[in-house]
Amino acid sequence: MFEQFLQFKNLKQETLEILLHAYESLLIKLEYEASVDPFPVDFRSIFVFLLKLLYKRSTKSIAALGLKEILCHEYISYLINHRVKVVLIIRDPRSVIESLNFGVGDQFTGGIRPTLLNLHNWREVAEIGLQHRKNDNLLLIKYEDFLSDIAIRKKLTDFLQLKYTSIDIKALKDMDGNNWRANSSFVNRNRDKLDTATTQYIESICFFEMRALGYQTDIAAGTIPEIVKIFEEPWTISPRDYYLHDYTTNQEHVDQEIERWSRKMKTYSE
Repeated sequence: MFEQFLQFKNLKQETLEILLHAYESLLIKLEYEASVDPFPVDFRSIFVFLLKLLYKRSTKSIAALGLKEILCHEYISYLINHRVKVVLIIRDPRSVIESLNFGVGDQFTGGIRPTLLNLHNWREVAEIGLQHRKNDNLLLIKYEDFLSDIAIRKKLTDFLQLKYTSIDIKALKDMDGNNWRANSSFVNRNRDKLDTATTQYIESICFFEMRALGYQTDIAAGTIPEIVKIFEEPWTISPRDYYLHDYTTNQEHVDQEIERWSRKMKTYSE
């Protein structure tokens, strides 16, 4: 549905004016000239248009231009079907929860959200990646493989039609040539901070996608309903208007997860 919206929705003139006003400081900084570069109206054209403005700004030789963003997976289907290359890097969900809920994660994503909500987001990204993994415009990479396997890095440069050069993964640079200040660690520093119940719950909620992506789990598929039923939220959740405070343990959500497990088990084999 969202892809259809992006496909057929053109922006009205008043919407364009609001958008232009919102981007006014950026456009001035990028020396945008409306008379030379008329503002586009469909999503793909807007996306490419802004990338081209960034390209014009750069004083360096650029072989490929793109952007890094989280929680933009709803755009993937549209983009890959409109000749935009997408690199989807997915991380072990156990490490994702560690990164979000320990250390300085709140500096990047705000206060702690319900565990089930975070896992729903992860699962949705994984499902989209698995659904489109054979599309020529999508490259699905596991974060752990990218860090440890040179062949995966070469696969990335081949996908982007770039020449591969050996790089120190800890010496990456940003677009301004400064050291890349990642918002996560390169190693799983906090794995020992997840208790057994939380680890098993994460594996239960994400079990089928984890297995499809090649992640190992310590639980068996048949134990999932009981793990989901008895799990209690281990963190104090930051209140927000867009989710229930008891999102993880809400009985309706628990029932939905068990019903989903029942459907998945009909076609799953170890």
